[in-house]
Amino acid sequence: VTYGNEIDGKLFLGDVTYQDETLAENWDVSVQLYTSYIHADVTLDYYPHHFLYMIGNPIVTSKEIGVETAGVHQGWERHKIRLAAGSRYAEVDIDQYKNFTFISTPPFVRVGEMRHITDPDEIFMPDENRTIWHLSLQDEWTISPYWEFTAGVRFDEYSDFGSTTNPRLALVWQTTDVLTSKLLYGRAFLAPNFGQLYNKNNPVAIGNPGLGPQEIDTLELAFDYRPLENFRTALNLFTYTIDDIIEYTGAPPQTAQNTGKQEGRGFEIELNWRPRKDLTVYSNIAYQHAENTRIDAEVHDAPQVQFYLNPHWNFLPGWSLDGQASWIGQRPREPGDPRDGVDDYWLVNLTLRRQNLVKHWDVALAVRNLFDEDAGEPSPYDPGAPGGAWVPNDYPLQGRQFWAEVRVHF
Repeated sequence: VTYGNEIDGKLFLGDVTYQDETLAENWDVSVQLYTSYIHADVTLDYYPHHFLYMIGNPIVTSKEIGVETAGVHQGWERHKIRLAAGSRYAEVDIDQYKNFTFISTPPFVRVGEMRHITDPDEIFMPDENRTIWHLSLQDEWTISPYWEFTAGVRFDEYSDFGSTTNPRLALVWQTTDVLTSKLLYGRAFLAPNFGQLYNKNNPVAIGNPGLGPQEIDTLELAFDYRPLENFRTALNLFTYTIDDIIEYTGAPPQTAQNTGKQEGRGFEIELNWRPRKDLTVYSNIAYQHAENTRIDAEVHDAPQVQFYLNPHWNFLPGWSLDGQASWIGQRPREPGDPRDGVDDYWLVNLTLRRQNLVKHWDVALAVRNLFDEDAGEPSPYDPGAPGGAWVPNDYPLQGRQFWAEVRVHF
């Protein structure tokens, strides 16, 4: 049996920003208008039983438009105040083709010919929309030449699940002329997406309109060391707690619930070195250990170690060659998953860029996954599916790709 999973996607993004430092005394005001359009045509082969061959073809069109107004006030001595407010509207339009129907008697699924689904009681998700409003306030207070304290708060109101308020604090100490120390605390949230809220008639996952957002509290201790003008390194130690994680639980089809809790800790080391005027090297390595405290187990599928290397060479006036190499490793499987461990992988990208080829025009040629690495991201474990998962061999990443880019600026 071969698997014919495919995704045909289109993405369009746009934004316009207006900034004025003279509109009002001591105020720097900006207004940003942004929009996005995403169209995803997905073909999925489902195998909940060995004798059933189910094909689903969900088609999702997502549109979003938003506006934000921000103002930075510097009229008070030692204080820099930022006030922002905005709103955005998002909607999804749903279409679907499939060859199966859910029934009330075993095997609970009837398979037939592919057909266009127009009945609202059969389609996998209704058309939906949401409106979001947000308001934020932040104060950067320069206590002394060596100390700075930042405090901020943001309020978000979602039309479909309610509101959330999240603070942010940062204390910065200029420890020496070459060393800066920082202590940071922040809370953030992840809103449930439309699928997690409204999915239905699905053999794998069902939405839950009663979901709330995930919340994360993070505490960081960071050191920034710059002993030379052309050399910088940084160390970041962190710990975090995530509450109300959205997980799909129960027997298939599983239902989305705010049931998970995760705790983690780790570090990140950065290096930024400019050995020559025309060459810059950036690199970082990160390690984390995370546990699902609800089931007292190591968090599965997430990489414990990541490494990144980015040399950038301006070898001629207007010409540059940019390399990116990343390594992802040590991703444990879910407890009870009998499949072999998730393979580590290297990905290497190269980009050749020419700025101002002609006036206001830049061009670039890029190759991604240069060595055509056979890499993948872990798929969920399901003991009821053949091979232990709907996608037994994990989600494959794209092989070698060639890209061309043309950019115009004024």
